[in-house]
Amino acid sequence: MTVKCRIQQNERLSMHDALKTIGTAIKKLEADGTQQGLDSVQMSRKMIEFGAQFITKYPGLASQLTGRIGELFYTPNVCKIFKDNAAEVREKIPKAARPLTFEFNQKDANDYLKKGKEKKQAIRKIQQEILDKAEKMFNFYAPGQKWTPEMIQYLTTVITDGGRILGLGDQGLDGQMITFGKASCNTVGTKNGIPREFLLGIGIDVGTSEEKRKDPTYKGLQKTRNVDISEKDADAYTHLILEALDGLKTRLIQFEDFEGVKAYEHLYWAKEHLKTAVFNDDSEGAGAVVATAIKGLESKNVDINKSIILAAGAGGMNSGLAHHLRILYPGIEKNWYFLDKDGLLTENREKIHRHHEDIGMVLKDPAKIEKITKYLKKHNKTIDDCKLDDLFECFKDSLGERGAIIIIGASSAPALISKDLIIKASNYAMGKTPGAQLGAAVFALSNPPDQGELVETAAMAADFEISGKSGGVTSADYLKKFIDDVMKATFNHTHFIGGTRLPTVEGADYVTDQANNVSLFPGLTLASFLGNFTKITDGMWKAGIEALLQYHKDKTKDKRHIFPSTDNLHGLTEFLAEKILLQAIKEGVSKTFDQSELGGFPDFFINLLHYTRGERSQVPREQLPVLKKVCGAFSESRMPAQGEIEELEAKLMKI
Repeated sequence: MTVKCRIQQNERLSMHDALKTIGTAIKKLEADGTQQGLDSVQMSRKMIEFGAQFITKYPGLASQLTGRIGELFYTPNVCKIFKDNAAEVREKIPKAARPLTFEFNQKDANDYLKKGKEKKQAIRKIQQEILDKAEKMFNFYAPGQKWTPEMIQYLTTVITDGGRILGLGDQGLDGQMITFGKASCNTVGTKNGIPREFLLGIGIDVGTSEEKRKDPTYKGLQKTRNVDISEKDADAYTHLILEALDGLKTRLIQFEDFEGVKAYEHLYWAKEHLKTAVFNDDSEGAGAVVATAIKGLESKNVDINKSIILAAGAGGMNSGLAHHLRILYPGIEKNWYFLDKDGLLTENREKIHRHHEDIGMVLKDPAKIEKITKYLKKHNKTIDDCKLDDLFECFKDSLGERGAIIIIGASSAPALISKDLIIKASNYAMGKTPGAQLGAAVFALSNPPDQGELVETAAMAADFEISGKSGGVTSADYLKKFIDDVMKATFNHTHFIGGTRLPTVEGADYVTDQANNVSLFPGLTLASFLGNFTKITDGMWKAGIEALLQYHKDKTKDKRHIFPSTDNLHGLTEFLAEKILLQAIKEGVSKTFDQSELGGFPDFFINLLHYTRGERSQVPREQLPVLKKVCGAFSESRMPAQGEIEELEAKLMKI
């Protein structure tokens, strides 16, 4: 069952088969956006308006189509929509489909901290709000179906406080629309394997930045984060909401866009105190995707254990990356160096965050610290002034045979990775191993890329942000030339990986890759939805990484790539979900299945997906009772009849 639609008002955009292909309109939008700057913002806005109008008219198909709106949150220029039109965009989404907002309440925070009768009352109050919202959302997305309170156990929540939106910083309440996009992507990315009515976005408003408060369109609390509302009280209020979700025995909690340190603090707390499975997509999810791409470099005969990793940024993404790399490559911490806004991360720093310490990001080797200190002093610099170029020059002699220089930018700051550094690093590595395939891998992960690490000056980034041009040069043309210049100077022995698609010169004899979270998190959430996990384990993350690489090996025709495309996102998602669910069953963390049910698992998994999507005719009759028992309260068919779909499709074509 599919729904096809098109936007007649704009011939450059078409949306084809919303359940079958996630990228049709978005690929075109990305291409137009990088080429035409602000023009793509207008197109994105029209698509949001169109999508909002459509799901208002046809809520029965909203589960299938709202994901198209969600995908817009992953286009290069959508940050501009957020920045200038967040309130407007939110208002265009039907009220029942919007995220649930919790505005900071001092009494509730105080009651939670009392840990007695008052705490229980505060939790029950929040739980009732969640139940009411879940029922309204269910009735909107699944009209005609009956909501029952036990359905709350199928709820996956995407939760944020808007503290750090990539490329935008602290957006406060406006950041909650990211949860709408991510929730919708979970439905579209799984081909309705997770029905949209069981995906709830939650925004926690605990204040925002002074700058954001000055925005006349901002409708959130007029409180400054960690000033007017103390960090202790904000944490208490956040934990209150998390405990309320936990008490309702919901399926999964997905953290999004909390500020780096705070993200890890909440994640640690949740894993220690909650029985509900949790993960942070910005750190654990993004880190796993980038770790997959790094492991993918092995296809170019790179020895990761003999490589050098130079990383700009010590926030959520790089923290998650460090965690996953240590699992994949025990002892890898001897090969890496992390920078943040305060310079090189060493044990001599006055304040070291717990997660940096726990996952080995802090440089502790006295000999290495002495070496870099002497090098910097010789160049009239200190540890606080250390840059990627300094780290390369100081430690390049530790590169082993078949090792590569892996340069990672994940800090949303421009001018961090220069052409000169990449060219020097790549050619140096190639000189170490004559005949090698690769000298350097460059991860430019900030979004949008025209404000990211490959833009050589902050002034250019500012110009690109405003107009899409700097000195008459478009951001796309600039990035193309940057990459092409490097590839020519290194004889194609460098590989570029972006968080969004990086532009390349037409006819180039090299490729770039995109390492985007959407490659992984829908598969993880689908596995969780079906398996009802008690926790997300390191073994399950590793299974997801290995599944991504196996899918790439099996399906990618152009072997110059190191990472799988999302062109067939449904196939990729299903493959990952099966492998992650299988690992969870083996580890005993699935409440739905146990190891005795592993016989014939692949076939059963496919039939389970057919069942959850309402494709009952494709399920063997003898398995129906088992599947109905597994799927429980939402097991009745929710899908419109084929005739109804065709009728709605005909109406849609006239919009």
